[in-house]
Amino acid sequence: MSTKSEDEIGCGARCAASRARSDSSSASSIDAKSNASRCGAAASQDPLERLAEELAKVLDALPWPEQRRVTRESIRFSTPHFFDRLCALSRRSCPCDRERAAQLMVLALDSLEARATLRNEPDPGRTALAWTRLAYHRWRQSDLAGAEQALEAAAADRDAPEDRDASRREAERACLEAAVLWGLGRLDAAMTRADGAVALLADAGQGDADELLSRARLLRAALHAYAPRKPDVETLLEDLRQVREQLDERVHAAELLELDDLWLRLHAISGDAAELERAAALARARAERLGDDRARCRCLWYEGFAHRRQGDARRAETRWREARLGLLDLSLETEAAPVTLELTVLCLAADRFAEAAELSRALIATLESSGIDRDSLGALSALRRALSRDELTPEALKPLRRIVAAFERDVKAKRGPAFEL
Repeated sequence: MSTKSEDEIGCGARCAASRARSDSSSASSIDAKSNASRCGAAASQDPLERLAEELAKVLDALPWPEQRRVTRESIRFSTPHFFDRLCALSRRSCPCDRERAAQLMVLALDSLEARATLRNEPDPGRTALAWTRLAYHRWRQSDLAGAEQALEAAAADRDAPEDRDASRREAERACLEAAVLWGLGRLDAAMTRADGAVALLADAGQGDADELLSRARLLRAALHAYAPRKPDVETLLEDLRQVREQLDERVHAAELLELDDLWLRLHAISGDAAELERAAALARARAERLGDDRARCRCLWYEGFAHRRQGDARRAETRWREARLGLLDLSLETEAAPVTLELTVLCLAADRFAEAAELSRALIATLESSGIDRDSLGALSALRRALSRDELTPEALKPLRRIVAAFERDVKAKRGPAFEL
């Protein structure tokens, strides 16, 4: 692992406006401060974990260049406990301070380099995990080039798990890599890594109550639910049932909102209108309880599907219009695209040609501004010509359904899971 690569990936990590830093510049003064602050710590905590926690607090008070220098040069910052503490802080910083989360992973890599240099203890497994978590943060920041670069570095440092802890780190890394690969458009590779994460945790004897296993199962379900080919609905629903039993709404709100959305999508795929209506109403109640307007709108969207399949076009339209307006109010035009399409089809079936044409034009504008492929642009041009001749027909809308389905999958891949890994 080269210092140059760390500098290149960490060069954008600056959060000076949000932190007041001291001007301390020596590792010896850091040790003195950390010794003093540890005196009042809880006696029940592992001494090495307590030391790592206090060192992280002291490090956080320094300017960013000094944080990096001290981490590279002081042997006290080169322990596995300190690395694990940085990883925990990095995850805790998401999504409120994504840049700081990335910084902490750069420091984790500095710590591992110091461990290899000062202690002669290289750690390929932790190094691969740090690079992968950094890739995850870069992807979440829409820095796709930075994410790719970090993934390449992670692949170079990967080693085979040797014990339970190493297996768990590899499973965590597999989850992170799966999310990044999904966002980079490599769905098959992402699915393979997510499947591998679940298998690793099972082989390591992790119980169903394990949070990492729950997140791995959720991620795997999302990947399969948004794949172009039809998923194994019953298997995925059983996975989600097991996960739901382990989650507490007070602690795992984001995970449960993601689970609800996947549950509804899978029932929409299966065609069970009655179960979809029941589940959507329960999910909407949770979204309203948690104050998540986006999730509430998506529940309305699925409720509309249930009503349409039950032959109630009026109630379906009511739900879809409410969902579409809500998503537009949240500036989520791309997520409103599938709703707009269903409303267009519904209006056309009711011979409301003017409304259908207006919705079609809005949908075309959203798709064209979102960077879709050339073939899709050609199909949209043909639809524009049909609109200009007042020849909008169900047949003319058929290519649009394929385009919107692919577009919806792409939007989800770029957005990623609603929870943090």
